[in-house]
Amino acid sequence: MSTGENHPYFSFFQFAIGLADYRSSEFQGAAERMRSVLAVGNLGTYLRVQALAVLAMGDEHLQNHDQARESLLQAIELSDSSLPPMDGGDLGSSWHDVLIADLLTREAKALVATNDFAPKQLARLLRSNGFLEARRGQWKQAISHIRQAIAITPTDHLPYHDLAALLVITHDLESYRKHCQDELLQFRQTRDASTAHRMAKDCLILANSGRILRWLGNGPIQVCALVRAVGASRHFCLRKLWLSTALAS
Repeated sequence: MSTGENHPYFSFFQFAIGLADYRSSEFQGAAERMRSVLAVGNLGTYLRVQALAVLAMGDEHLQNHDQARESLLQAIELSDSSLPPMDGGDLGSSWHDVLIADLLTREAKALVATNDFAPKQLARLLRSNGFLEARRGQWKQAISHIRQAIAITPTDHLPYHDLAALLVITHDLESYRKHCQDELLQFRQTRDASTAHRMAKDCLILANSGRILRWLGNGPIQVCALVRAVGASRHFCLRKLWLSTALAS
């Protein structure tokens, strides 16, 4: 029989003890327990969100405000991107833990001063809000938050990637073409393969993407030729690698 840290439910035990510590105002013990829970590699999403929320509250009480804001932000990002939306209908078979994760995150939001977020943290929060709104089909609200994130951190390619599809799904094609131009100008010198392949996909969403790329100017012509070349390959991963590498070269 497994015991201690090797027990399959070790992280659940640690979380329960840490939550009891927090409710007993043993904030240092609660924070330490939650850090041990979060150190588990294969931790489930809902338990990770719960532990991050309690850690944020524990650190806030311990006056570790920067750590508290970071833990809360991670809880919000993970919840918005991976847990079922609370107003989205089916919460899944782990609905109990989804509810607990949401309740603890709400409690942490009420305690931790989110108005003191650093600019990059605020941009991450705005993008997370937009991500959740997009999952709900709230396109215009998502666009607003994603645009704000880009304005704060214009060198982060992820919100650019979010915005491209949102502009297309709302049929704002003029803004979409302008956005592709801005994205290509901002990241055309990237050496990061992930950035390069997302940028390529963003500019190739529409059926008439070839005309859009030519309209954008000389830079994307390389993309047009490259897309034709990689199209001959039947191996998606290889095509993706070739496209990303060439865009980053």
